[in-house]
Amino acid sequence: MHSHRLTHAWHGCVLALAAALTFACVAVPSGAAEASTAAHVSVLLPASRSQCPAHSFCMWQNYDWNNVVSGGFWSYTNGDYALVTWFYVGNNANDQATSIYNNRAFRTAIDIDVPPVSDTNRYCLAGGYADSNLVGNSWPGGSTENDSISAFWHSYDNNSCHF
Repeated sequence: MHSHRLTHAWHGCVLALAAALTFACVAVPSGAAEASTAAHVSVLLPASRSQCPAHSFCMWQNYDWNNVVSGGFWSYTNGDYALVTWFYVGNNANDQATSIYNNRAFRTAIDIDVPPVSDTNRYCLAGGYADSNLVGNSWPGGSTENDSISAFWHSYDNNSCHF
């Protein structure tokens, strides 16, 4: 075969490979790789409360229980934490929640401080309580509830939080 034909054939292969790679890059959404490596994020689930495991209190960084593309998700499952004891939500979740869901049959309490400094800024959420957007909510002390939860507490029934 003539060297010019080999060079021409080689260029054709390189162009075909480049076109295939370009198509592969275009076919994958740019955020897919990033979202799949983030902790507690699932790109397979739609924006919904269904992401919250059974017997758990869950918080999402975004409204409408949405963290499909970005934002944090944190779950606190009954059995992993002592009952009637305040726990810090953790550095990543502290002051970040905009959606909450108490996917438990029993009550869960939330507080603006950890450890709680008073009874003023705490709520006792009934089992099954859900709020998709805390932006318009206020703590009893008057400050905004959005992006302010620091502590939670699991109760052992749905009658009281037993403070």
